[in-house]
Amino acid sequence: MVSRKLDGNHDGTDFGDGYSPVTIHLPFTSAGKVSVHTLTGNPRWTNIEEMKVDIQSKDLPATVVSGGTMIVNEQSGGSLHGMPPGSIFAYVFENTRN
Repeated sequence: MVSRKLDGNHDGTDFGDGYSPVTIHLPFTSAGKVSVHTLTGNPRWTNIEEMKVDIQSKDLPATVVSGGTMIVNEQSGGSLHGMPPGSIFAYVFENTRN
């Protein structure tokens, strides 16, 4: 998933804190293992002159998938308010079951 949303006011629209609530509807009801790989940080930064944003990976509890849905929050690698502004998340689901 990619969030290109920024915080603040842009072109007359208030984007607030830039966080996006996300619920993912999955083609399976549970997973044996879940991991996430993220790029997060100030969305205005680049890695052109120095490495400011790096890929972070972590294993998640399989319980983040429940009944075929997953909410992006603190338990699933996001934040309390969802996906941070200007972030990229790649989830890997293993041993999925219907």
